[in-house]
This record gives sequence, structure tokens and C-alpha cells, in this order.
Amino acid sequence: MTLPADASPTDQVDAWTLGERRWDFYFIVVLVATIGITLLAGSRSEFDRLAASATVMAMVPWYLLVGRRAMYSDHELVWRAMIYLIGLVPLLALAQVFASSITFILLALCPQCFMIVPFGRAVSAVVAFSLTQPLVAFAQGAPAAEVESLTGVAVAGIAFSAAFGTWIRKIISQSTERAELIAQLEQTRAELARVSRETGVMAERERLASEIHDTIAQGFTSIVMLAQAAESMIVSDPTAARNQLELVGRTARENLAEARALVAGLAPTALTSATLADALARLTERAGQELGIAAEFGVSGEPRALGPAPRSCWFGCARRRCRTCASTLGPGRCGSVFASPTAR
Repeated sequence: MTLPADASPTDQVDAWTLGERRWDFYFIVVLVATIGITLLAGSRSEFDRLAASATVMAMVPWYLLVGRRAMYSDHELVWRAMIYLIGLVPLLALAQVFASSITFILLALCPQCFMIVPFGRAVSAVVAFSLTQPLVAFAQGAPAAEVESLTGVAVAGIAFSAAFGTWIRKIISQSTERAELIAQLEQTRAELARVSRETGVMAERERLASEIHDTIAQGFTSIVMLAQAAESMIVSDPTAARNQLELVGRTARENLAEARALVAGLAPTALTSATLADALARLTERAGQELGIAAEFGVSGEPRALGPAPRSCWFGCARRRCRTCASTLGPGRCGSVFASPTAR
């Protein structure tokens, strides 16, 4: 059965297409059963049974050369499918001239109608196939009661095929709509994943920019100011100049460690091997050395444990404060540093 015009996804597999070999096997089974019934249970002469079987066998090359290509090729080539169905009508009628039991072959031919042409043409083909038997019986001069009985059976078969075909068509249409909805949901999911990934990348870039500004950039500022202070003391106070150069080296090494930790996404290096209080104490001591003042650090109250994120936040705030003081006040000036009294 072909899909409706408004439901034709590009990669949608036809619901009838359960596998070419399966349909080929089904066609062969029905054909062999029809020939077997005709040869074994037919009421006609042996010649009639053989002629009817030979006519049915002629449908095999017609199916392989024309019908099979119409089933598994582009459904837009309806003309090929119509040629196949029209060619089946005289073969079916000729076979029924010799044996009426050939009607069993309709179990394989009627599904093919719905597989290869639109619904309206498929019903027309089923009508043509079903009416061949009563028309042949009427042409052969069969009794009116027999013709009426065959016509009733044909009408019942047509009604069943149309109803069953309509039901299958609705199922296929609903399956197609669901497939399109699933495809849209998958596309939306992929789009959301892409947006989430881009958002994560932007957030990581902002984090890196903030970390670079708070650590590396301010560390370089401290190095520049310490180097300038050492340069001004080389002649007047060589000992103090050497002390300043030692601070430059220490600050540079710490900056390098911070850069490596930043790339690795780790916590500040000062917190990796010490508590927050110890790290703040060392930070205060170094700030005093940079400023040339006596700096002290104290903890008020009982320290309590904090998670990695709060510890990094407190340490980052204190470091920014110290480096801001160092860059604005300069050596020899007073400054103050405040730390959380409940941090460990």
C-alpha cells in the first residue's frame, strides 16, 4: 500500500515491506497450494486441470519481471504497477475457464493490489479480480443459481478486502505520523543537546576568564610591582632588593601552579595540601611581605568543615583582596585583610 501524499517521510520504510523474501515466499506458497488444490481436488478433466495450473504458473515470470519491481521500487511509478495488475486479469480469467478452484490465488494477488497502487485503484483491481469467476461462469452458461452464488462470494470478498485495506491504511498512516513525531523529537533532543553543550562551553569560558583574571592576571600584576620595587632598591638596599626578587620568584612559581591547576580544573593549589585556615595564613604572610608590613591572620570561633566549592570561593575572595591591596597600596603602606571566622 502506498503512503498518503501528506505523509511521506524521506527515510520512512513502507509498512508493507516486511522483507522481499517474505512476500516472495508467501506468493509461492499460495501459488503452490492453489495448483495442488486444482490438480488433486478439481472436478474438471485432467487436461483442464493441467491447463489451469499452467496458466497460474505463467503468473510467476509476470510477477518476477513486472510485479516484483513495482512492489519494491519507487511508488511514484504507478504505471508499472497498473500494467502488472492489468496483465493479471486475463491470466486469472483464462485459468478460471479451466478450473474454478483457481480463485484461491486471490489470497496472494489481492494484498499485492494494496501494496503497489493507491487505495482507490487497489479496490478497483480487487473488484476486477473477484468478478472474473462469476463472469466466466456466466459466459460458460452456468446455471443462474451458481452465478448468483459466485457473485455473492465475490461481493463478500470485495467488501472484506476494502474494509481490511482501509483499516491497514489507517494503521500505516498513524505509524507514519508517529514516525515523523519520533523524528521531530529526536531532532529536538539533538538540538537541546547542542544548545546545552554550547551553554556549557560558554559557562566554562566565563569561568576560565574569571579564574584567569582573579589568579594569573593579578599574579602578574604583583610580579610587575615587586620587580619595579626591587629595581628601585638595587643600589640603595641590595638586601631588600634580593628579598623582593625572591618574592618575584615565589609569586611566579605560584602563578605557574595556579595556571596548571586552572587547566586541569582543580581547586587552588594552596588548598590541595592544607586547610583553608592554613592557606589563608600563608596568603596573609605573603601579602605582608609584598607590602613590607607586619600582617597577621587569626581565626575567631571554632572552625567548621566546608565543601570544596565554598573553600575555593573564600580563598579566591581573600586572594583577590590581598592582590588588590598589593597593587593599589604598594610596598611600605598599611592594609587589612578579612577572612571568614568559621572556615576550615
